[in-house]
Amino acid sequence: MEFYDSNVEGIFDISECRIKKANFYKSIFEEFAVFSNVYFGDDTEKNITDFTNTTFKEFSSFREANFTSGLRFSQANTKQEPNFLNADINTKYTDRETLRIIKNSFEKVNNKIEANKFFISEMKYYKISIKSNISDKIPFFYRAKIILLFIILAIVLLISIKMWMASLVIFLLLFIVTLIAFFSLDDFSSYFVLCANYYISRFGESYIQPFIIFLSSIGVYTGILEVHKYIFSEEPIARYVVSLRNFVTQDWFIFLSKLLNACAANVPLFSKALEKKSGIEFISLLFFIWFGILTWQIIIAVKRNTQH
Repeated sequence: MEFYDSNVEGIFDISECRIKKANFYKSIFEEFAVFSNVYFGDDTEKNITDFTNTTFKEFSSFREANFTSGLRFSQANTKQEPNFLNADINTKYTDRETLRIIKNSFEKVNNKIEANKFFISEMKYYKISIKSNISDKIPFFYRAKIILLFIILAIVLLISIKMWMASLVIFLLLFIVTLIAFFSLDDFSSYFVLCANYYISRFGESYIQPFIIFLSSIGVYTGILEVHKYIFSEEPIARYVVSLRNFVTQDWFIFLSKLLNACAANVPLFSKALEKKSGIEFISLLFFIWFGILTWQIIIAVKRNTQH
């Protein structure tokens, strides 16, 4: 179905039909346009339903339409929000702007449940686009890998001549500089945040997932506290604890742990909570921040799944 440079003055209604490929280009619908219960496409991207430079001057309805080959609605012009209630859209072949338009159409009528579904699809598409932008900067990452290799070789050399203090300081400084360099890239920092949201709660789609991660993290943290207690205990202990004790009592590890624990103990929001975590303040701080992130993810996910 090719619909080019056409003006429709009356009501346009093609409900309850099947159209393999539909292109609407530079067309104007003066009155009510109905596309309800229409089956568009054939599950292939080449037959995407396209509304390029198409204007809807009044209400348009796509209720219960099926866009199996995706939908391109990002260049359409509308005076009223279109109706996509119960529409089935193949988001794999649908661009992010179209998903945003559909999401906004549901938000306008306070249909939070449907709006959240398209918000999740929109964010997944955004994550893919950011990853693509980062891939264009691969030469930068290759250079970073070469620099990292030289850093590792320098550290190994310093350790081999027993300059552990110098190697540790150099490593920490270079690690901080590397983090700043990577996170100064807008795409990389955005992608990091998007990945964290996706893998924790799938952008608020699941509250069970972050809850399971939360319980697992509590188990890991409890295990670390118990091992830390056994390491410095005088009671008979397992062989692996003896190995850990030999490791954590080395000079370089003592220096590093004291430095990190001192820094953690001076964080204003957590200083009181860390007073009872002597010797393990830094690890406790990391877990407290992690628990806060998971709690927020659970709250957001529950809110998204219970709004109506």
